[in-house]
Amino acid sequence: MLTDSEQLEAELSAVRADTQAEISHAAQHEAIARRDRMQADDAAEQALQAAEQARAREQAAEARASDAEARAEQSERRATRRTRSRAPRPPQPPRRPPR
Repeated sequence: MLTDSEQLEAELSAVRADTQAEISHAAQHEAIARRDRMQADDAAEQALQAAEQARAREQAAEARASDAEARAEQSERRATRRTRSRAPRPPQPPRRPPR
């Protein structure tokens, strides 16, 4: 049989163990939450970088499309000019010899 002081010491040890377990459990939760926040921050940073790269690719594609359109218009104008210059000329009356 335990004496009152031994009983109190046993209860105090049990309370300390429970408290330590709760502290450890809380620390684990905090570490998990911190890790989750870090992973979320990394994912957000990667998403921002991907969006910036996508914007840059989009702008480059728009610039290439604009250049291609300008070249196509220029080629079309050249082709139109060539077609006009190659068009048959209307017949002219015969020239009279000089007198």
